[in-house]
Amino acid sequence: MYFLDTSAILDLVYGNENGAKIRIIIANNKVATSVFSIYEISKKIKEKELVILAELFSILKLVEFDKESAFRSAVIEKELTKEGKMINLIDIFIASICKTNNFIMLTSDKDFKKIKGLKINLIS
Repeated sequence: MYFLDTSAILDLVYGNENGAKIRIIIANNKVATSVFSIYEISKKIKEKELVILAELFSILKLVEFDKESAFRSAVIEKELTKEGKMINLIDIFIASICKTNNFIMLTSDKDFKKIKGLKINLIS
């Protein structure tokens, strides 16, 4: 299953070139996201884009941040801190959900490449 992070969802909402690539990849596939992306997107989009966003969220599976994801987040954060490669904490939560559920993340955010073992399809 594919998992859309915040950047991928914004690419779809804005209808840019990356969004077009993502549409092709997710066609005929199950796709998930998390409440963390809902939070991040809610801060960024304009009111007129809410309709597109609501339609998109109606077809995405919403995956919970559970106990295993929480533990995995702590491990990821420790590894990134040790390597001097720390990223946004919300991105760590998102990555832990993907790793816990064995999802393939679709993103245009290069920070996710810093996380070991994360299945990622970087769209650029």
